Amino acid sequence: MQAPNLFQFAPSELSQDAFFLWLLTFADSKFISTKFDTLNQVAREMLLAMVRKHRPNFDMEFKDIQLKKQYKFQENYEEKKKSRLIDILITVNEQSKLENNTDECLKIIIESKTNSKEHGNQLNSYAKHAIEQGWNFIGIYLKTGNEAKFYLNQISDKTSDLGIKFEVFNRQDILNILKKYSNIKNDIYQSYLQYLQEIENKSKTYLNLPIKDWQGYSWQGFFADLEKEFNDFEWKYVDNPNGGFWAGDLIVRQWQEHQVVFAIHQHKLVFGIFIDDEDMRSQKRNEFSKYLLEKSETSSINLQTPKRFGHGKFMKVAEVEQQHWLGNNDETVDMEKVIENIEVYKEFFEKITDNCKSS
Repeated sequence: MQAPNLFQFAPSELSQDAFFLWLLTFADSKFISTKFDTLNQVAREMLLAMVRKHRPNFDMEFKDIQLKKQYKFQENYEEKKKSRLIDILITVNEQSKLENNTDECLKIIIESKTNSKEHGNQLNSYAKHAIEQGWNFIGIYLKTGNEAKFYLNQISDKTSDLGIKFEVFNRQDILNILKKYSNIKNDIYQSYLQYLQEIENKSKTYLNLPIKDWQGYSWQGFFADLEKEFNDFEWKYVDNPNGGFWAGDLIVRQWQEHQVVFAIHQHKLVFGIFIDDEDMRSQKRNEFSKYLLEKSETSSINLQTPKRFGHGKFMKVAEVEQQHWLGNNDETVDMEKVIENIEVYKEFFEKITDNCKSS
């Protein structure tokens, strides 16, 4: 019987920070040739992998390591002071540089995320502060949960105006290193390795579970697989009073000056329209729904009106039931067939709508 895992009860970003602060402390040279020598090796390899996201040929020796959690600084924001917190700040070889000017002192700023996304212009604020302080630094976006590549690919652009960028260090990057040292006999290390591997395994359950049994991680893994075929697939969790669902926009187009979208809302393919003018919503929603359904009749595809249209800025106007694109409840998914099905509806949508006009 496997023992309960601590990180299952403490899945927050603070717990994640605690693990990396604990592990990377061992990268200091004072742990070489001690009983912690193997932890020193994995910590150094982890740090090196992070730095090489920025500098592929980096090969500096890590002599002394200082780590700070929740590094706090003040940012000027709209003529006011705003407090900011860097999750993990690592200083490499500061003492060594004082003793030997040939050594490089490097700071590593880590923004740590589990399931949330970057928000509030965090990375830009951290980079500005580092530049103001005159730091020699790199930025790492540490992400252990699943996040759409659509968003991850934007991380390096968050600070591009400052001439630097944050690089993504994801769960697979971490597992590749931790698994190399899977023989380490340390409960904290083993618990975190098992915890991350379990997330990885759950994210692949869409391949062998019946569709009716899919849970959140199954949908995340499924959407991540679809990203390989649909580059601009913008997926995320949509929260609402009914409990929320996993959804993603496959393509955004134009129809009569309105933005229209072809998307996946968990079990259904959805066609929708965005209308800003409240007075025009019902009329334009009904017009677009009628237009889609009429076009579908000549294309031999299975569209139907939703049970409820809604009356918000975004409104569904037509949908495709699960069995017509994903499969029946008791079936396991056939990814090749699913992609073929999505392509049919995507091509239909592209044919009857226009490219979005540039702003």
